[in-house]
Amino acid sequence: MVVTGAGGFAGRALCVALQRRGVAVVPWCAPHEDPSGAAWLRDHGFKPESPDLTDEAALTAGLQGVRQVVHGAWRDEGPPEALVRDDLVASETLLAAARGAGVYRLVLLSSEVVTRGWAPRTYADEDFPPPVKPVSESWRLRALVEDLVLAAHGGGIETISLRPAWLWGAGDTENLPALARSVRVGRFRWLAGGRTLWAGTHRRTLVAAVLRALDAPGAGGRAYHVTDDERLLQRDFLGRWMQALGLPVPRAGASLYAGLLGAWLQRGPRREAALRALYTFGRSAHFNVQRAREVLGWAPAVTTEEGLRELSRWCAALGGLEATLAQGPKADDPSWV
Repeated sequence: MVVTGAGGFAGRALCVALQRRGVAVVPWCAPHEDPSGAAWLRDHGFKPESPDLTDEAALTAGLQGVRQVVHGAWRDEGPPEALVRDDLVASETLLAAARGAGVYRLVLLSSEVVTRGWAPRTYADEDFPPPVKPVSESWRLRALVEDLVLAAHGGGIETISLRPAWLWGAGDTENLPALARSVRVGRFRWLAGGRTLWAGTHRRTLVAAVLRALDAPGAGGRAYHVTDDERLLQRDFLGRWMQALGLPVPRAGASLYAGLLGAWLQRGPRREAALRALYTFGRSAHFNVQRAREVLGWAPAVTTEEGLRELSRWCAALGGLEATLAQGPKADDPSWV
């Protein structure tokens, strides 16, 4: 089996989980990814490769004999041409190579950002419409990639898209550092008092969904929301998340509309960054995961309470937040998967 984006927070855990099941895993780390992820994989007995995901001939050769692919490579930031190349073009090339090599099933690790816009998403299912004009080029491309992957279903290959929400858990070296540093220096403020609904996906819950998606019969050609499926306010979840890491609880911030005005007064990349934060932390997000439960036979693997206790123990075992942040991917450990 091939896993793209294998050096990331989700990819590392998936490689470990598959290996424990006796699956021969070939981790692919895209050239634009942080090389420390590939180093982590090597340190834990894997042999990562870094193919050019836009080279169809090379990918087809690399996929010979492979029956299943999990496509988790995704470039979220960078110049527009790099985003198009490393997300849209790479995904299209991988699909063509997978079909040419006889891959039976491809699972895309997508995201709830494909529907993220100004409209609140309260108990939204997979038919919730995407925004007419996404504020982020990366989010727009992610929606296009998902459409591309699902449209490829049939003719010998089955394709599935999983939509996790905000990914978290022990071992987090992606979402955790950025938000923790923002809280620590006082930049993070509750929008709308933190009273918006919040959707998260614990890493083990996503891994459980991938494992089910690889095997579930009749699941192809569809997208599936996979979240922790607990109805929580942002201030309740993130406030406890911060406490688990020893961070101060932030003060109240601006109203949504004041935040929107401030964002639009920015220019260029700063405007997009401000709008991304506003749409992420300022609008309600809660998803109907019934399709994944019924079709995939999946259920969340960890409760929020269990995940937060584990997060606190993990951080303490590493010597506190400062030591955890300083280690990068080395702070992750297979025992937490």
